[in-house]
Amino acid sequence: MNSPHKAAAAILAALVIIVATAFVVSPRTARGADQGIDRLPGAWHAEITPFGQGALPALFTFTSDGALIGSESPGPFESPAHGNWVRRGRDVSYTFFVLFGGPQGLGQNTGSAKVVGTLHFDAQGGGWSGPFRVQVFTPAGVAVFSNTGTLELTRIEIESL
Repeated sequence: MNSPHKAAAAILAALVIIVATAFVVSPRTARGADQGIDRLPGAWHAEITPFGQGALPALFTFTSDGALIGSESPGPFESPAHGNWVRRGRDVSYTFFVLFGGPQGLGQNTGSAKVVGTLHFDAQGGGWSGPFRVQVFTPAGVAVFSNTGTLELTRIEIESL
């Protein structure tokens, strides 16, 4: 009853079970998953470095459903940043807007800015960094300024008393 075909089938079945078990119990990083995307949601210290200027501090929050909220050391007439982010392969793309107001009157819109960028995860440091482009617009939507730069994110860690 022990034919060579039955022995080969038993060996093949055992190999399939071993491979399937190894896949199930192996960590996601061992299977090639990009753990960085799972680590993006949360609050981050940011260093914004526009081309030709010094670094500016900011704070960003990335939500798990793709929203982005940010604030920098504002001028007296600048709104918080609001936007979205999405996974693009192993990177993240984002777009956000800020509004500018003026001292002339309450609620007056004097322009806006749009920031578009890409972030790359640093597995060793646990942070994110990448290039961005900023465009500034008049209230009528006419672009009046454009620049590029880099953004670096460092997670705001939870501390205990």
